[in-house]
Amino acid sequence: MVTKDDFIARITSLTAIFESFNKKAFDRVSGITTKGTRESFITLLKKEFRDDQVRIQNEIEEPIGMICLLRDYIAHGKNKNYEKAFAYFKENHPTEQWGNLWSKVITKFAEVLDSTLSLLRSKDRHKLKSAEINKDLLEILISETLHDIGYDAKDPKRKAILREIASRQEIVDTDLASIFNISVEELRFLLYPFSRNVLMIKPNDMNSTKLQIVEFMKERIRTL
Repeated sequence: MVTKDDFIARITSLTAIFESFNKKAFDRVSGITTKGTRESFITLLKKEFRDDQVRIQNEIEEPIGMICLLRDYIAHGKNKNYEKAFAYFKENHPTEQWGNLWSKVITKFAEVLDSTLSLLRSKDRHKLKSAEINKDLLEILISETLHDIGYDAKDPKRKAILREIASRQEIVDTDLASIFNISVEELRFLLYPFSRNVLMIKPNDMNSTKLQIVEFMKERIRTL
């Protein structure tokens, strides 16, 4: 059972991630001086992904804001807009369902990570450099990705194939299949579980594609 004190401890720890963003680095890259760490992160995303302004607002900026608003009210008794946060999480106020509310908060946070990951691995777009992402956030992104691929990444053949891709800038799938003496069809079957969050796949010709590991996962994939 999650008590109010448990909830406060958990949401305070969660939002500390946002507050520890490397504001100076973000401001330097975006070229815009911001007031706070969260603002610097959102400003950088909006600058780097100009075609995704609405998505960033709805899937990253607003959820983070609502999580922090909820923290400010419950943990510190601040913010007159607390009703907005409770409505966002579809929770009645006052509440004693702290476990239910925490489940909603952590689910929304996971969705924020998914959206951030999706932007970072966007195909055919300028991507943020790993060095410019706050270290704590980057570790969370990597951990989430490793969790997603956990079971499939334990397969020895899949691990070997992923390490081979990670050792190169990119490789054509027909060439990769030849290295492992398997058909392209089998290769694609083996790699399918990683197509959502680890692999970048680009067309090469009518019969083949180019494969690449997303940049921020390369080092971890090499050490699987």
